[in-house]
Amino acid sequence: MLDIPDDLHVDPGRPSAQSDGVTVIDYVADSATLAMHVVVTRPTIVFVHEGLKELSSGPGSATLSGPAGHAVVMRSGTHVMSDLLPTSRRYRSTIVSIDRDVLEAVLGVGAPNDTASPNDAASPNDAAAAAAVAMIDDDLASMADGLRARLTHDHDALDRTLAVKNLVVSSLLHRPIREAVAADLAGWGPTPHDRIRSIIGRHVYSPLSLAQYASMCAMSLSTFKRRFVETYGSAPGRWIVEARLGHAASLLAADGRSVTDVCNDCGFGDLSNFIRTFKQHHGVPPSVYRTQLRGAP
Repeated sequence: MLDIPDDLHVDPGRPSAQSDGVTVIDYVADSATLAMHVVVTRPTIVFVHEGLKELSSGPGSATLSGPAGHAVVMRSGTHVMSDLLPTSRRYRSTIVSIDRDVLEAVLGVGAPNDTASPNDAASPNDAAAAAAVAMIDDDLASMADGLRARLTHDHDALDRTLAVKNLVVSSLLHRPIREAVAADLAGWGPTPHDRIRSIIGRHVYSPLSLAQYASMCAMSLSTFKRRFVETYGSAPGRWIVEARLGHAASLLAADGRSVTDVCNDCGFGDLSNFIRTFKQHHGVPPSVYRTQLRGAP
C-alpha cells in the first residue's frame, strides 16, 4: 500500500520539497495507474493539471472524478485511486500534504473527540466525507503548479514560507476544500490521547500498520505505542486485532458476505492470516463459525 506523502517524497523520480509543515510533490505519469491502494497520513490536496484522477474511499463508496482544473481533497485514511489519461498524453498533478498543526492555525480544532473500544469501534470511514472534488480558478491552479519550483529554487526562507501559506490559505477559501479538511481535523483534540482516539476510532478497520497509525497521529512509533497503552490500557496490536475480530464476528452473523469480503472489510489484508487469527480467537475458522451460528436454535 502506497503511503502518501512519505513514499512519494523519498522517490527520486518525483521532485518534491518541504517547507513550513507542507510537503509539495510533482507527480507525472505517462501511463494510467488503475485501482492503486493508498494510505494518506495527513490531509492532502491534489491539484490536477493534466489527465483525470478517480478516487474511492471505502467499500460501496461512490467514485469521485477530478479532471484537469480541479482539486481533489484526500482525508487521512485509506483510498483506492486511479490516474487516467482520457484526453492527455500524461497525468500530471501537484500533491500538497499539510501538517495538521498548520491547518489548525488557520481553521482551529473541529468537532468533539471520537471515542472507541474493542467492542464498540467506529464504523469504517464515511465515504461521503472522506474526499471531495472542487473546481478551482486559474490563479490557484497556477499557484499550485509553480510552488515546487519556487520552494526548490528560491533561497529566501521568508519567500518560501509565504508562498506555502498563500497556497494553503487560497485553497481553503474554496468551500468544498475547507469542509473536507475541517472534517479531517474534527476530533483531533488537544492531547496525544485525543489524537489516538480520533484516528483509531475512524480507521480501526482500515488495513494499516502500526507505523502508519503512528504517522497519522503525528507520533513516532515508540511514542504511539506508549500513548496507546495509556489511552486504552492495552498494547495497540492486541487491541486492534480484537476490535477487528469482533467486527468480523458481527459481519459473519449478520449477512451473507464471503469470508474474503469480511476479511477485507475488517482490515485484515491477508486472508490466510485472518482465518488463522480468527480460529485462534474463536476456536473455529470463520466459515465454520458462520455455519454454527445459522445452525443454532
